[in-house]
Amino acid sequence: MLDKLKKLHKMKKQMENIEVEEELNGIKIKMNGSMKVLGVKIKNKDDKNLEKNLRKAFNKTSKKVQSQMARDMMGQGGGLL
Repeated sequence: MLDKLKKLHKMKKQMENIEVEEELNGIKIKMNGSMKVLGVKIKNKDDKNLEKNLRKAFNKTSKKVQSQMARDMMGQGGGLL
């Protein structure tokens, strides 16, 4: 049990080290593997679709983070079990 907790803690630290940056419609979002937003840059702040584009950009970035984490976990033998 202790080994599994140690492995879980190690995986959490590795997720925090993953950083993904994605750009969509002039909005650039940087997020880490813990799904924490590290940065947001907006080129056109007067865009009438800003809210919609922000939502799309965040969703695109979070999918990329999840994909990166899945690839990393598969490379480590599939996780805790």
